[in-house]
Amino acid sequence: GGPPRGRGGPSPGRGTPRGAPGARGGPPRGRGSPGPRGNSPASGRPADAVYRFSKTFNLEQELRNQFFGGNESGNDDMIPARSQLRSINTAHIYQGLLFRGWDFPTISGILKNLGEMVDKVVEGEWLGIEVIENRVKVLVAILKYINKQWNPSTPRGKLVKDAADVLIKDRLCNGSIKRALNTPPKQSILPALKFLKADTTCGALRTQLITFLSFNMLIRFLDSYAKDIINSGVINTSLDLFFKYPHNFFLHEV
Repeated sequence: GGPPRGRGGPSPGRGTPRGAPGARGGPPRGRGSPGPRGNSPASGRPADAVYRFSKTFNLEQELRNQFFGGNESGNDDMIPARSQLRSINTAHIYQGLLFRGWDFPTISGILKNLGEMVDKVVEGEWLGIEVIENRVKVLVAILKYINKQWNPSTPRGKLVKDAADVLIKDRLCNGSIKRALNTPPKQSILPALKFLKADTTCGALRTQLITFLSFNMLIRFLDSYAKDIINSGVINTSLDLFFKYPHNFFLHEV
């Protein structure tokens, strides 16, 4: 009935009242006794200070800057390539924010600056086909967010309704999107091949904008803007492009 062979006598703390010397619950071996609050227990040196950020960070403004390639300048030939990557990566962040919908302060900033964003997407610096594809995906994500949050009777819903007016009534039906469908920027089109009927290609920009137009046909508040869309002529323009470019698979797929 004695202690197991090789273990010696009873360990300290057995049968000792809690809190007494040698009792269980004392300071861990090798750590010393607890020192004053804020000091290192063993050495008494002051603990590291708690640092706090002293500057605020406007996420929406920074995202908008990166979405359009950032503000890097210089003679480096790789700047355009980095601008492309910034724009594409930021497009993914935008889509994540809008699909999840939990960061309303940032999303409200996006909605309030929506007109400027659309104009720069359509008429701004041309950074290539992949960039315009991702930028238009962001416009589609904004449209889907508006569709999900549509409720004009609430304060938040009023902001959403104002954004829909800017996106559909102002830019699609009467502004930069309509102008680009009729007369795309020169940098977004190429000379057509000799066997084609048209003088120029349809262009990736117009193809992507027609993709955006197609999503407008699926929104649940379409009745609020149906007359604007019909009277704007953008549907007729899209159908004309369909027959004008019979060999454009991407356009016909849309």
